[in-house]
Amino acid sequence: MLILNWRDTRNPLAGGAEVYFQEIFSRLAARGHAVTLLCERFAGAAAHDDIEGVHVVRAGGKLTFNFTAGHMVGGLADSLNADIVIDDLNKIPFYSPWHTRRPVLAILMHLFRASIFRETLPPMAAYVWLAETAIPLAYRQCRFAVLSESSKKDTTKVGIRPDRITVIPPGTDFDRFRPDPSVEREPVVLHVGRLKRYKATDHLLLAAQKLAERGIRFTTVIVGDGDD
Repeated sequence: MLILNWRDTRNPLAGGAEVYFQEIFSRLAARGHAVTLLCERFAGAAAHDDIEGVHVVRAGGKLTFNFTAGHMVGGLADSLNADIVIDDLNKIPFYSPWHTRRPVLAILMHLFRASIFRETLPPMAAYVWLAETAIPLAYRQCRFAVLSESSKKDTTKVGIRPDRITVIPPGTDFDRFRPDPSVEREPVVLHVGRLKRYKATDHLLLAAQKLAERGIRFTTVIVGDGDD
């Protein structure tokens, strides 16, 4: 299988989409599947790499990878004799169904839609909004796997039929992420993520404030950075 994703987990700007990818596809690689990731190349990175059984092909750059991916996906999928191309619609779509005859499964974290205008300058925001609006032109016949009901709703609004969308919430490793039962403390709400305006972390702070005003005691911890 060939997967398109903007970054790999060794990219300094890797985030949740990369962790999500690696957790799923390293397990598939361990089960004997041949998994190749096509992603952007970053400073100092090799063009080819292997991460937990996933073969990584890096090309293009931060601002050009969507064009590079479209140019490369058809030939790479054919050279691998890929049974499926998995297109991670993270940031700007790759429109892979226009570039390969192989079956395409679209994975979608979320759509920006109008929220992108909170994050960047109007010309770039308009470009992202239009790119998302064109999704049904390329992906109408594809199956979609999305993370939440809200993402399914947004995907339906841009023109993908609901019966082609499956909601698969991301899993959690409870052996790794669990509180220490021997420590007495009040409840903790933990938010881990890149601090960007479109992610609306301020909503969490407002909710915590409202609950505190009602006498509901808990600790809120926010971990993240704002670089992208």
